Amino acid sequence: ASEKKLLSGEADKSFYEAKIKTARFFADHVLVQAPGLRDTVVKGGAGVMALSDEQFLAS
Repeated sequence: ASEKKLLSGEADKSFYEAKIKTARFFADHVLVQAPGLRDTVVKGGAGVMALSDEQFLAS
C-alpha cells in the first residue's frame, strides 16, 4: 500500500518511505523469531500447568 502511494506521486514521500523501512525492519528482526516463539507457546506450558491454582496465584 505504501509503495502504491509512493508511485502515485500524491503522497508524503518521507512518511511512506519510513513505513516501508519500518516494515522491512519488522520482517527482518521480529518475524524471524516466530518459529521459536511458536515452540515456546505450543510446548512450553508444562511447567505452568504443573502448578495448582493456589501455587499459580501465589507466585
